[in-house]
Amino acid sequence: MDAARPGVVNRELQFVYQTTVMRRGCVPHFAAIAAGTEGALVNHLPSDYVLKDGDTTRIDCNAVYRNYVSDVGRNAVLGRPSDKTERYFKALVSGLDALEQTVRPDVRLSELFKKAVTTARISGIPHYQRQNVGHSIGLQVVEPPVITPDNDLKLQENMVIAIETPYYEVGFGSFNPEETILVTNEGPERLTRKENKLYIL
Repeated sequence: MDAARPGVVNRELQFVYQTTVMRRGCVPHFAAIAAGTEGALVNHLPSDYVLKDGDTTRIDCNAVYRNYVSDVGRNAVLGRPSDKTERYFKALVSGLDALEQTVRPDVRLSELFKKAVTTARISGIPHYQRQNVGHSIGLQVVEPPVITPDNDLKLQENMVIAIETPYYEVGFGSFNPEETILVTNEGPERLTRKENKLYIL
């Protein structure tokens, strides 16, 4: 995020991410770093897009440490966010928070899905649609089970799951608030550390 500013080329951000991860003792796995309207491309690859004032920036990154994969999503805006940007991001985080608060052993994955999508809709994005809102994670980025509307498998203690409420809109951009959660009998334990907010750059 420190490197993201108007005039920077998208692929430069990919270089910053990969070299920083390696300096911290991890192996870069995949990074979708997208800004502006290009953010509507879900698995965004490095490009020659030049960041400009007002762009939303979605950072969805994976790295490998001792064979285990991480998955985290954070979001920013260059300069003053529009009303729509603030409203939509707040709705997505509300959906994510509601999902996280529901995490505990024996809860069905379909219940988590319903909680996230319903909350995002009533919080400011009435047309919000998703095929899934997360997945198990471990030796691979996406492992079964996946949090879908028809998956009635139940969470088990000590599972590690990535939960997310992404949003992509052609002509606007994208967001992907995402956390990694350990399922415990005492409730969810968040493994990600950086605050999940809309960063103003």
